[in-house]
Amino acid sequence: MELPEDLELMAPGPELCAVLASVSRDALSDRDRVRLLRARNRLVAHMQGELFADLYAVSLEDEPDEQAMTRFDAPSRYPWAQSEVAFALTWTETAAGARLEQARQLSEELPQVFDALRDGRIDMPKVLVICELAGWLDDHQAAGRLVDAVIDRAPELTTGQLRAKLRQLVLAVDPQAVRRRCARALKTRRVESFPNHDGTGELWGRSLPPQDAAAAWERLTAIARSAKAAGDDRTMDQLRADALLDLLVGEGIATGGPVGRHIAGLPEADGHPDIAVDDPKPSAGQSGHATAVATGAMPAPRRGTVELLLPLSTATGQSDLPGELVGWGPVIADIARHILAEQRDAQWRFSAYNRLGELEHHG
Repeated sequence: MELPEDLELMAPGPELCAVLASVSRDALSDRDRVRLLRARNRLVAHMQGELFADLYAVSLEDEPDEQAMTRFDAPSRYPWAQSEVAFALTWTETAAGARLEQARQLSEELPQVFDALRDGRIDMPKVLVICELAGWLDDHQAAGRLVDAVIDRAPELTTGQLRAKLRQLVLAVDPQAVRRRCARALKTRRVESFPNHDGTGELWGRSLPPQDAAAAWERLTAIARSAKAAGDDRTMDQLRADALLDLLVGEGIATGGPVGRHIAGLPEADGHPDIAVDDPKPSAGQSGHATAVATGAMPAPRRGTVELLLPLSTATGQSDLPGELVGWGPVIADIARHILAEQRDAQWRFSAYNRLGELEHHG
C-alpha cells in the first residue's frame, strides 16, 4: 500500500481525514509511515485550531469582566463561558479559563498564528510558545509585528529554537515591557519544595535573578567536574544535585570535605555500592549502619562566574539592546549593565564588526 503522492499538499480537513482513516500502517513502507505521521500531525493541529474556534464562539455572548483578570482566582475574563466549558468538558475552572484566554488571544490578537494552526503549518507546542512570548508585550500591534517576523520560519524551527528567537525579538522590540515583567516576577522569587509520587522530592528556586541563577549553575558544574576529575563515578547531574544539597544542608563540600552522598536508608541498587545503607536488622558480624566514603575534591573557594555578551551601545547606555548570558540566553539591558558593573576587575574580550555584520577584529 502506498500513500498518495500529493499527501503533503492536501489541506487538513475532511478529505485528508478520510485518506488517513483508510490507511493500514502495517502495509506502509518506513518512508510512508513518516509521511503518515506528519500528515496526521497536520490534521491534529487543524482540529485543535477548530477547537479553539469553538471555545471562542462559546464566549461571544458572554459579557467580558475586565476586572476579573486582576484577581488571582479568575483565569478568564469570561466567567460564564468558563463555567460552561468546565462543565461541558469536565475540565477544572482553571483549565477552562486558561483555554478560553488562549482562544481569545489567538482570535483577537494573533490571527496569523490561528491561521497557521488551522492550516496545519504549526502545531500546538509551537502555538503555546508564540502565545507566551507575544503575551510579554503590552502593545498588541507590537506583538503582531513580532509574530510576523517568525511565523513563516516557525514550521522549520524546533520549539527551543523558536523560543530563543522570540526572546531575542521581544527584548529588542519592547525592552521596557520586558523590564516591567521582570521586575514583577523578581518580587515573586521563592523556593518551592514538594514530594514526588516516586518517593523523591523536588526543590526549586523560582523567579530568580538570571545572572545569579547562571552563576550558581556554573559553580555547581565546576564542583561536579572537580569531583569527576578526582575519580568520582557519579554522573554530572548527580554530582550537581549532591553538591547543591551539601551547600544547603551544611555537609560535605560545605564543611571542606568531598561531595557527600545524600542517598541514605535504601538498599544497594543499579550498580552503586557507595549508597549509604541503613539496615535495622544487621546480620552477625555486621554493624547496623554502613556508609561508604565518597571520593571527590572541591575546587578552590570562589564565586560562580558568568560569561556576558553585549553590544557596546548597551554597555554605554546608548541603547537597550539585550545582552546574552552564554549558555543561558538573552537578558534585558538593565541586567546586562548590572552584571557589567560587577565585572570591572574581570578579563574582557571584544569583537568589532563592520556595517555588514562581519567580524573585523577580536582582542
